[in-house]
Amino acid sequence: MMIAAASLSLCGCLSFGSIATRGTTFDEGVGALQNRAILLNIARANHHDPLYFVSVGSATAQGQTDLRLAAPPVTTGPGLTTTEKQLTFGVAGSTWLDNQTSTNVQLGVFSTHDFYVGLMTPLQLSEVDLLLRQGFPRELVFYLVIAKARITPPNGRPFYLYNEPRDAARYALFVKAIEVAMEHGLTTEVVPAPSPASPPTQTVAGQSNGAGAIQFVLKPDTAAPPIQECFDRALATSAANDDFDQLISEKKVTPNLCGGGAHQTASQDVYLDGPDKPASQVEVIFRSTYGIFQYLGGIMNSTEAAAPTLVDYGIPGEVTPPGELLHIEKRSGLSGCFTAVTYDGESLCVPQDGAALENTKDVFDILTALLALKQSPGDLPASQSVLIAP
Repeated sequence: MMIAAASLSLCGCLSFGSIATRGTTFDEGVGALQNRAILLNIARANHHDPLYFVSVGSATAQGQTDLRLAAPPVTTGPGLTTTEKQLTFGVAGSTWLDNQTSTNVQLGVFSTHDFYVGLMTPLQLSEVDLLLRQGFPRELVFYLVIAKARITPPNGRPFYLYNEPRDAARYALFVKAIEVAMEHGLTTEVVPAPSPASPPTQTVAGQSNGAGAIQFVLKPDTAAPPIQECFDRALATSAANDDFDQLISEKKVTPNLCGGGAHQTASQDVYLDGPDKPASQVEVIFRSTYGIFQYLGGIMNSTEAAAPTLVDYGIPGEVTPPGELLHIEKRSGLSGCFTAVTYDGESLCVPQDGAALENTKDVFDILTALLALKQSPGDLPASQSVLIAP
């Protein structure tokens, strides 16, 4: 009986495992599912196919072990055949072990109005600020979230710079704008609230009934965004800080420096050709989360266009892993992959190791966070649930 009890204990341990083991195994499975779902949608975007989004809603696991012990039938007497001398064990006999386990996973299909409105709405500056506060490289975030920039040169006609690598001529100008933004420490900050006790004033030359200059009192802007773009001198290169010093000393257009307390407008004054040339107004236009998937699908195939390449600008305290923004390989074998999927007859793999993989994994991390930000309880009606019961 002691041997039987030990056998039962061992079988139960092997069959069910500890709660911690099964819980972490499920946790790892959810992560693998999410990564594969992101890669699958990038592959769909590469083929110009519709995108679909699912999420794990809940999971339940059940298990049962039944061990029955009994003496096998024994036949005695002279003249027994070989078959009659055998002791019968197993399912057909009286001693057997039955082990049954099952896991039910409930997937939510995101196909509601509210989810797609959030998914297709351009990102807000507050969401970009959230990404920058998590320590993701600024350059990587800029390439992902910026769709284009509207440039208004002094006394010139406005034009757009598109973040589209497949358009080599205009893309070179966009890369130059990103370089300038990085070198001058472009980032985001919380806008300091104006003091209601002393509203700002603006004096304009003119006459009012002979009483002197007209003074306008500007009411606090309650609709001002809580986050604004600004230039952080601590993130700027030495040459860029020299540019700022020259602009301030010559009292040209003052750049919106972080910590200055100013409420900015929708555009920034940027010296694309150095402080000796007139400043251009630059208005940044963000992508939606859906647009980021389309962008990554467009740059995934290196035969169509090389993926954007990140550069380490040597800014103190900030490390940007140089290399491709996105690295996905087409291969026959899928071993050694961080995540892999087969779509439209192609086996796609994000390798587990390599210098170019850190940025790609950050891209997956950012997409996971952005998709979660677009979900709410109303996005998962019960009618959209799919039950998978192996």
